[in-house]
Amino acid sequence: MIKGFNSETAPLTEYEENVLLPLVLRGLKTKIGKENAVTNRTIVQRLNIAGYTVTEPRIRKLLTISE
Repeated sequence: MIKGFNSETAPLTEYEENVLLPLVLRGLKTKIGKENAVTNRTIVQRLNIAGYTVTEPRIRKLLTISE
């Protein structure tokens, strides 16, 4: 872990792995191509509106893990 970034660099929690990751991946399946691209901030805003708790750094962590 990087000092001062404990929450951002921590391993994925069960909630992130079992709930958020499948949800984000399912949502991104329709976002193929430049014209359908969606920003990290948009992903976070839509998830927060839907009642899920997530931050931009954790979405980046989710997406790097899923590669």
